Amino acid sequence: MQVFYTTYDLQRARDLINPRTHSDIMMLSSTSSEHPYSYARVIGLFHGQFAHTPPGSTTVRDYKPLSLVWVRWLEL
Repeated sequence: MQVFYTTYDLQRARDLINPRTHSDIMMLSSTSSEHPYSYARVIGLFHGQFAHTPPGSTTVRDYKPLSLVWVRWLEL
């Protein structure tokens, strides 16, 4: 999986996430703790097409692509 982002000096960059070779990742923490980052190990990457059915409808309107990242959260 490729992740595109903007660096601190406003340049575009990308990182590769591969469960076999580059499986450890860090990201900004979504909680307001003392430590600003969260750490995880990627176990698997999954891609699929999922049916979207609006509420109250019985027919599938269209299929949406969805990518999932399965991780094991690490502690400090």
